[in-house]
Amino acid sequence: LFLAQEPGVVEAEVNLGVALAHEGQLDEAIKQYRLALPSIKDKNAVVLNLALAYYKKRDWEDAQTEFEVLHKTQPDDARVALLIGDCNLHLGKNAETVALMSPLEAANSQNPDFDFVLASALIKTNQQRKGASLMEKSATLGNSADAYMIAGSTLLALNEFDQARHNLDTA
Repeated sequence: LFLAQEPGVVEAEVNLGVALAHEGQLDEAIKQYRLALPSIKDKNAVVLNLALAYYKKRDWEDAQTEFEVLHKTQPDDARVALLIGDCNLHLGKNAETVALMSPLEAANSQNPDFDFVLASALIKTNQQRKGASLMEKSATLGNSADAYMIAGSTLLALNEFDQARHNLDTA
């Protein structure tokens, strides 16, 4: 009702977008964020919310596009790189994920999600040994059955049977 009587109140449009996204009404939230973007000075928070709404919809292309906007202003933000990397994986852009995330690997050495996405991309770009090693690290840090299973399967393909069995048994 307020927005109908006072259109263009940017904070209200953004807050409505957040509320709609929280309720799962992602298409409506996206519309609100898009309405707010041209009028807001600090766009990063709204772009992040917009990107996350697309991500939750599994609209990988639009999510990746919006995360890229954030990445230009926050190139060292590992969270943004992780989300771009995950979108890229869903889009089959594995080499792009490796190129984006590899420079940030050392600074994120204790982040199992970061390791999981980078390891997945490494494995898919025929860097199985390095990918399996990183996937094992992700599995250990995050206690992830999926990561143990992927590491084990990759090691099995590399004929590293003892280590493969260890990972598969742990999964």
